[in-house]
Amino acid sequence: MHTDEAFTRLPDETLETMFKEIPQLRAVLTQYIAPGVITMIDAWRELNPKTLSGQTLSFASANGLTVNNAWITTADVATDKGMLPSLLID
Repeated sequence: MHTDEAFTRLPDETLETMFKEIPQLRAVLTQYIAPGVITMIDAWRELNPKTLSGQTLSFASANGLTVNNAWITTADVATDKGMLPSLLID
């Protein structure tokens, strides 16, 4: 399941600032959102789609599946906004 765990790791003041500064929040979120649907099969093929901000999502499948060095813990969570992976980011 998709969670907001990443946001719970941020200091409260950072969250407050981000939610007050919508352009900053948008800049952060668009680094991780790619247009279209990318399924787990696409990720295993190690496609490298561009995010809305123009950065590349780099999938790798050695010893499990990662995107930009973050482990994908749950995949293909269908929502009305598209597919969501759950990431474990250290």
